[in-house]
Amino acid sequence: MGIENGKVIADNNCPDIKSMIQNEFTKIDSTDDGWTIRSQGTDETIWKLSYPESHLHGGGPPKRVQLE
Repeated sequence: MGIENGKVIADNNCPDIKSMIQNEFTKIDSTDDGWTIRSQGTDETIWKLSYPESHLHGGGPPKRVQLE
């Protein structure tokens, strides 16, 4: 993830994370503001998706962490 001409540019991880969210994860719950989402993977693992640089346009880059 980088910034070019004031715009956030996705790196190679962003499409992979987006694909996993759409195809492999089932949403469990999220925070009231929607910036943190817990999901379950097809293999029963639990993941947290967050946007730690939410001050950037579009929420900045996603961060995915395995919880269980």
